[in-house]
Amino acid sequence: MSKQGLCYYLNNKPVEFIKLAHWLKERENYDAIKGLQFFTKFRKWKTLKMWKRNVIRTKSQHYAKQLNEKLFILNPILRKTLINFRGNTVTMTTSLKFIETENKENSYNSENTFNLEEFKQLQEKKKKTVMEQIQEYSKKCRMIVRNGFEESLAGLKKSH
Repeated sequence: MSKQGLCYYLNNKPVEFIKLAHWLKERENYDAIKGLQFFTKFRKWKTLKMWKRNVIRTKSQHYAKQLNEKLFILNPILRKTLINFRGNTVTMTTSLKFIETENKENSYNSENTFNLEEFKQLQEKKKKTVMEQIQEYSKKCRMIVRNGFEESLAGLKKSH
């Protein structure tokens, strides 16, 4: 490190030189990004997400076992409901992207980058869009289950 900048060495040979002003600007941007709420809460969020995923997986396996034991899938109405529900959840998980890296208004390529403010704005827009999409998928899932059970109950009432 000198007044002019930083030099990285590998095997006692200079590999990269960064001017001091550029390095200070990068460090300032890094500190600003590191201070964003997403990054400050990431470790807690990741632990919670993993715990939640494990709980959901365990419950799903338990209920799948119970459903298989009770031959839930053989009921044509409930089978259709289950297939529609699974199809909707698969569509949701494959179609949603949680972090936006492209600005539709300005087509970015590898030579262009976001500044911090553009990145924040883009992520806020994406967050709102994803939340709305999740609400729509959730509403559709509830409707699928509700209709399936109503149809099943109507069939039971007819048979009795």
